[in-house]
Amino acid sequence: QTLQQRVSEDLQDYIRDKYLSIVLRPALMDPKIHRAFVKSLEVAHQNYQTTLQQTLDQSVQQFVTDQAEPYLAAPPSAADVTV
Repeated sequence: QTLQQRVSEDLQDYIRDKYLSIVLRPALMDPKIHRAFVKSLEVAHQNYQTTLQQTLDQSVQQFVTDQAEPYLAAPPSAADVTV
């Protein structure tokens, strides 16, 4: 492999990595996007709990709550969200 080929490959790798981090993982570059995802998950979590409490029979509600305990203990935090 020539030096020119190696430099070309390294440059392509570098550009691909930047593309992946900027285009495919925008939350890494824009914290507003990450906060928006976290907020939407918090709202979804609240809506789920409200729906659970308002629409299900007490025994079914208790069963679902027991089965989902690891997921319902607290709303998702920013550290839990990977965009």
